Amino acid sequence: MKIFSKRSLTFAVVLATAAATHAQKTFDVRHNYNLSVNFAPNTVARTRWVWDDEAMTSGGSKSNTGDMMGGNPFAGTKNATQTDATGTASATSEVQFNLGPNTITGFNHVFGSALANRPPNKTTWRSTATATSTFGFNVGVKDAKGRITWQPTWHVDTVTGSASHWRDPLDFSMLNLDTGELLTSQLFSMDLDFSTPGDLPAQSTWDNDFLDMSGTGAADGVLDLVMDSPYLTSGTGTLHLRFANGIVVESDDTGVFDGILPGVGSTDYGHLAIPTTFTMDFDFGGTSASGFDMGVSMGNGGSTADAMTGTPAPPASLSVIGAAWMAFRRRRRQNRSNGPSRLSRESSR
Repeated sequence: MKIFSKRSLTFAVVLATAAATHAQKTFDVRHNYNLSVNFAPNTVARTRWVWDDEAMTSGGSKSNTGDMMGGNPFAGTKNATQTDATGTASATSEVQFNLGPNTITGFNHVFGSALANRPPNKTTWRSTATATSTFGFNVGVKDAKGRITWQPTWHVDTVTGSASHWRDPLDFSMLNLDTGELLTSQLFSMDLDFSTPGDLPAQSTWDNDFLDMSGTGAADGVLDLVMDSPYLTSGTGTLHLRFANGIVVESDDTGVFDGILPGVGSTDYGHLAIPTTFTMDFDFGGTSASGFDMGVSMGNGGSTADAMTGTPAPPASLSVIGAAWMAFRRRRRQNRSNGPSRLSRESSR
């Protein structure tokens, strides 16, 4: 009875190889913004962008850092990529800024990937990609109030048993050109520290009005979202969540976030209904015949990592297939060496 054919054996080997496919790790963090204000006559925008892109493998590293100033419009893309026998890593920062009739629109975006190859020995090869981007601008305004629509999204996954940190700050300043008084405040801030020890990967996605965190069966972390500036006149609230060993140990939400979080003792925090569009009205107060100089600074950053340890033993299923194939080949050689079978000889008489 024929147990294996070349075709079926090839299919089995392909299945075993596909099961061992190693996927690259990625990150993508983006902030879109739309700001409505009352511009001063003949206002001129002053912009500044600071970036730091780092790509590293066990074989080497590349970096791209800089500080650039400009006006309106402003756009830029920077990248660092390292590729060698041990793996590949890539990190990119990009920004865009446009001044329209009493509006400012744009984005601050970082993304990257990391993939470690399998070493030929028992060592471990590691690839990491990190990008940080801080973009700021100043414009002249008639009064110290306005509205901003802020849209943060992200997806980050990283190597097993690691920790990750994401931060999403939005800072404002307002300088009274008559009095010289300078007021500063952080209108928005989101921080997430997330780790999954053991054999669980760290992964988080914040998109389409949901924040997802995977591998939460043994996860530790802290999530804070703060919109409590004294200069906000709408859209205020705070959110605080701490979890340890997969269980919520601290939970508090106020204002626009009231009722979003699970209670203490819950294990159901991996899929939270947190919006990805925030509309905030602000008013720093005061009057100035000369107007105000408004400054905005938005930070962004992300990172990911991958690791591979060398030369593990072949999977058992693959060993069995290989042994069966060798037995099949030996049997074919024996049949050929023995010549025609007895039945064949008798039929030929």
